Amino acid sequence: MKMSQDFEKVLIPGRKVAYRLFGEKGWPLFDLLVRQEEKDDIKAGKRILCRHPFIEQKRVAVVAKKVGSCIHWFLMGMRAVLLLRNLLLRRQNR
Repeated sequence: MKMSQDFEKVLIPGRKVAYRLFGEKGWPLFDLLVRQEEKDDIKAGKRILCRHPFIEQKRVAVVAKKVGSCIHWFLMGMRAVLLLRNLLLRRQNR
């Protein structure tokens, strides 16, 4: 368990799923973190109430044009890094 005096550094317990919400023109609006049991509620075209994890007064209702998994974006980026690394290693071994 992580202990901290800073309220912002305290962990939010439970399993979470990360999503990236996109607007009308395809631009990413923000990343959203939800509990595992709430993941079926996140869909494109549906109104989603987003709250700040520590400041209750900060919240916004969003209707995203597209919803993507952040894990997918990370893995795609990691795959590109691994491919580039492999290419560089092959060039060095020639």
